Amino acid sequence: MLETNTAYIYFCEKMRPIIIEKIDHNATDKEVEQYLEHMWKESNGTKDMSYDISNTLFERAHTQSGVVIAGIVHLPNQKVVEIYGEIAGEENLFCETLVTQQLLAPYRVLCEYATVLCETTEKDYELVVTGTEYIFFNLMQEGVTIPICFDNRIESGFPTSIEERYYLSFFEPDEVMTFTENKLAELYFILNQLYQVIVLLTNESVLFEKVFEEEYIQMMIVIATQFEILFKSAEKGNDFLNASDTFIEGIINSQIILDIGHNLASNIIKCCSAFVDIKILSLVKRETHDKIVIFCGASHAYRLLTNINIFKNWATMLVEPTKELVPLLVLEPKGSYEEEKELLRILESV
Repeated sequence: MLETNTAYIYFCEKMRPIIIEKIDHNATDKEVEQYLEHMWKESNGTKDMSYDISNTLFERAHTQSGVVIAGIVHLPNQKVVEIYGEIAGEENLFCETLVTQQLLAPYRVLCEYATVLCETTEKDYELVVTGTEYIFFNLMQEGVTIPICFDNRIESGFPTSIEERYYLSFFEPDEVMTFTENKLAELYFILNQLYQVIVLLTNESVLFEKVFEEEYIQMMIVIATQFEILFKSAEKGNDFLNASDTFIEGIINSQIILDIGHNLASNIIKCCSAFVDIKILSLVKRETHDKIVIFCGASHAYRLLTNINIFKNWATMLVEPTKELVPLLVLEPKGSYEEEKELLRILESV
């Protein structure tokens, strides 16, 4: 028996606080013991490999086209979680073949779809093209395997995808922007909107820090600096924004401000996306079904499989993302904190 093994008892004494602190802050006593037993068996070459990779949806589907990242997580409590990430809007034949082959019946299916839009009507089905939405609407239509929505951003007060695109497009104009009274008013409007999102993110800091730890803290430090630069620049008015040489010789001030604004909006959008990861973890933790499949965007899939301790420690990658894609998926801030602190110092001295 493991319980009477002196080496195992010593192992548990050393690893128990690490599991609680680094892997799963909210684990019950029973779950902690399951983690310990699994880790002990793995470290001694007796890892339970009863779940064959060939049983995954990835191996059983007729095609894997459309999947840019995939992995399987075999948790110590015997839950098996398959995760498939896509690029939104791109053709995803993999998802479509899962429906046509009727392979999803044994699974609890989690789909990245807005929680406020989970109840749908017949007329909505014609809007579906491919990917995760294809699975969601077709399963809803069949009424046998009901998918669970987990994109809680709108429900929680975070920006819609339309609002996100609006913010990014404002800070990335097609041509050099000359600030007028109308443009300045628009900048103030966007800053007010982004400030409200920052407040929401700050209010959820306990959840974020439990899951993302230093990544979240560093991201919020950068966001605060970027927002301060934009707000103080706006306060100085159009003459300052349209002038040159304040920050960098030969460069219009507005060009630098817009670049920082784009970084700010991108960072806030990343944090809002990471908030969905926390929702996914909560659903998996509460789920009693032993086979779970998650269909989501590539960023969620990548962070779940590589960044979040409770998953990454038990994950096996089935599809690795390309090197070009990875920087877009990680929870790392856009912009150089040291450079932006220097820009803020210059701004405050003007």
